[in-house]
Amino acid sequence: MSSSRTVCPKSWRMWRIKYTREICSAGIKEGYYGMKRVRLIRTWRLLLPIILIGWLFMIFGFSSQPYQQQDIKPELKKLIPENVAERVVPDISFRYHNGIVSGKDNPYGFIEFFIRKGAHMFEYGLLGLLLYLLLYRMNGKGKRSVGALALAVAVALADESNQSHVANRTSTILDVGVDLLGASLSIGLVLLVSIKLKFR
Repeated sequence: MSSSRTVCPKSWRMWRIKYTREICSAGIKEGYYGMKRVRLIRTWRLLLPIILIGWLFMIFGFSSQPYQQQDIKPELKKLIPENVAERVVPDISFRYHNGIVSGKDNPYGFIEFFIRKGAHMFEYGLLGLLLYLLLYRMNGKGKRSVGALALAVAVALADESNQSHVANRTSTILDVGVDLLGASLSIGLVLLVSIKLKFR
């Protein structure tokens, strides 16, 4: 009759030791990368206000420039021949603020208009993203989104007010709408990406 007691083989003991060491090593690595991630987040949170302030200075710097410094029509005329511009630009006209934007009568002005509004959207798109990230302490993505958009609108209003005191520059609530659209698109993109990552 054989004994019910089984002696653990040497190979089993060695495997158990090796397995324990691997678990410990994995724990050390996880702790190291966890600490590294925490340090990275802390550094980003310190840099974020500095980046935001720098971006605000840039936005207000641009709005403080006279139109002559921002007029890109001479460069457009060098890049795009007049006959090409007349063929490419659509025959569309619409009223914006106190003027008419016409593709037929002023093709270079038409192109410049959309470049300028695109630049506005980019400026406030990045501003909206920075503000959304800055409000990380607020609970809920919805509250952060509303807070970021409200701050972006406040900046846009201050920007338009500043622009109204600059020579040959106009101030209009329509530009605030363009700025709000840019901020909304960037924040909406962040929310969309976060939802997709959550359900992957």
